[in-house]
Amino acid sequence: MDGAAALKLASVNGETLTLADLRESFETRHSGHGGLLVGEEILRSVLDKAIAERLLVQEGRAMGMAEEPAFKEAMEIYRDLLRLEMLEKRFIHDRAEPTPAEVKSAYALLRRQVHVAILETRGRGMAEEALMRLRAGEEFEALARRMSTHSSRTRGGDLGWATWGSLDPETEKAALGTAPGQLAGPFAAGEGFRLVRVIEEKKGEPPAFEKVAERLRAILRSRREKTLREDLLAIIRKSHPPREDAAAVARLLAAPAEAGAAPDPPDATVLMTTASGLPVTAGRVRERAKRSGLRPAEAWRLAAADALLIDEARRRITSDAALEHKVRLFADGRVRDQVEREVIFGNLTISDADVKAFYEKDPGAFASPAAFHLRHIVLATRTEAEEVRRALAGGADFAALARQKSRDAASAAGGGDLGWVDSPPGGADGAVARAIFALEPGQLSGVIETEEGFSVVQLLEKRGGETPAFDKVRDEAARSLVAAKQKERRDAFLGRLKGQANIRVFEAALRRAIQLQDKAAATHLGAAGAPSSPGGH
Repeated sequence: MDGAAALKLASVNGETLTLADLRESFETRHSGHGGLLVGEEILRSVLDKAIAERLLVQEGRAMGMAEEPAFKEAMEIYRDLLRLEMLEKRFIHDRAEPTPAEVKSAYALLRRQVHVAILETRGRGMAEEALMRLRAGEEFEALARRMSTHSSRTRGGDLGWATWGSLDPETEKAALGTAPGQLAGPFAAGEGFRLVRVIEEKKGEPPAFEKVAERLRAILRSRREKTLREDLLAIIRKSHPPREDAAAVARLLAAPAEAGAAPDPPDATVLMTTASGLPVTAGRVRERAKRSGLRPAEAWRLAAADALLIDEARRRITSDAALEHKVRLFADGRVRDQVEREVIFGNLTISDADVKAFYEKDPGAFASPAAFHLRHIVLATRTEAEEVRRALAGGADFAALARQKSRDAASAAGGGDLGWVDSPPGGADGAVARAIFALEPGQLSGVIETEEGFSVVQLLEKRGGETPAFDKVRDEAARSLVAAKQKERRDAFLGRLKGQANIRVFEAALRRAIQLQDKAAATHLGAAGAPSSPGGH
């Protein structure tokens, strides 16, 4: 943390809020939106929000929310996830980047393309039986339709044309290593075991290297990450072997029980326990399969791998100040959310009558924004404008007159057409707006005096702006009412907390923080080639 970040800007019941706290709070809200924490108005607003959040967290902790067993368990899970992230970065992600030479080598492989068909079975025995039947003369396409479990079975196993990077590595290796008309396999891939048939091949020039280099790099990196992960898991299993209940796993992966029957094994059954005692239960695997749409075998594989990696992360990644700071921020966020959910908003209810009354108070708030398709002719004097108005009323061609007489060069070339606008020229409350709102499509306005001169406007089309019936916006009105009541309750609750709290804002430090943030923003924008002014949130 730099010295500026440690600036103490406020104290809330003895807890200090620093510039670093404000930066974190701001980045959490505006991540990815390009906002800059600059200017007195923005810094004071962010500080007010940070004080409010600190009060809510203090209230929740005083109520014992952070001492609840479920809360502590959630913090341990989050701490494990942070460790896992650090472990994967150190041993997988940071080691997976391919070299330029490897990317070039992959590019050279794009010259060969093969037309591939596959036959996939759940077990090796079925794959070997299919191979024998193919060698005995059965047609690959017909057999794939009958025996394959892959989605390509409806096409006789046909995957179409493939080249390096377009298939999974196992199938790709078999396909690119097989001559046309030949078979490869069985080998483990996908959801079981596969046979590959190469129907034909061709060679040609791939796209320019510059167009595909990034995609090739991403494929190589992804494949290396998978290999590094599998290697790390193998090391963990060898050095810290888990205890597995093979029979329970087999029952879990067997055909699902009939609807309504008790699961086998029961959800509480421990399928695997890591060396440090981290369990993987049948219920956890089933939940993962349901949540991610996975088959039980894949959900089991991923759940077991995560448990082993978390176990290793606990051994290799020691807790430090940076990690615990992230845990504290996560904990504060959960406490704050729980206070809002259970204490402030907990018993908030609204009736249909409440929603209807809310709608009827201001039906126009639910109207879709009006848009206008306009064209105009701008003249120097009222006399000229009145002459043009009379000519148009008599049937003169609007576009021709606009090209001939309008002072607005930008629209004159297009026959005076302004296109669709959300707000009439001069603003929604100006003379043009009042005139246009009174028009029906096709009608001409009278002569309107504007900053540019004197205008005659025609409304070509109008859309939106209608107030919808209550039934059409019932849900929107309910959401708006709930949001309004939640804000009202939150403001009142915070008002009580602030009235009881000891809050101090250190004005000298805040003014210094404003200067530092503005200077940093000017440097950042200047380096990026933008105007060096720090304004513009």
